[in-house]
Parts: sequence; C-alpha cells; structure tokens
Amino acid sequence: FFDFYIIPLAKKLADCGVFGVASSEYLSYAERNRREWADRGREIVAEYVEGAKKKLMKKQLKHQDMADVR
Repeated sequence: FFDFYIIPLAKKLADCGVFGVASSEYLSYAERNRREWADRGREIVAEYVEGAKKKLMKKQLKHQDMADVR
C-alpha cells in the first residue's frame, strides 16, 4: 500500500508543488510511516487484535450478565 499508492502519490504532490513546502513533508512522513510499519507492523497489529479481543470479551460478559438477570 505504501510502496504502490501512498509514496508515489506523495512524490507526485512534491513534484507538482501543489501544497508548497508541505508536499515534501508529506513525502517524508509517508516514508517514515512505511519504515515504522515495516519495523513494528506485526507488533502494532498484535496490539490492535489483543485490544479488540478484550473489548469483545467484555461485551460478551456484559450480555451474559444481562441474560443471567432475566
């Protein structure tokens, strides 16, 4: 996604200068984000998944408690 969409788009914005100095900043941010996802992507996704599992468990427990009350 970064290599085929985000970074080429940021390069085109920098080339045409439509956003002035900010265009080169966007390219820099895109490249930095790509590196971070390459370095920490699996870890970040694992954290998201763990958080989602905790929310789901909490929701299921809440529904179970409500069913027990009936």
